[in-house]
Amino acid sequence: MLNITLFSYAGQLYFGLIATDELPKLDDLSLYINEAFGELEKAVLDAHQPAA
Repeated sequence: MLNITLFSYAGQLYFGLIATDELPKLDDLSLYINEAFGELEKAVLDAHQPAA
């Protein structure tokens, strides 16, 4: 079982992961989620840059 909780506060987005022992690589999942949010943030910021 896996629970992923997202919440925002003061302009920041936070997430928490809780899982049973059946998901032994939960640390890896947290790294992948962090990378994905970084890529999403970059894509959004790049999309809002003025055209050169």
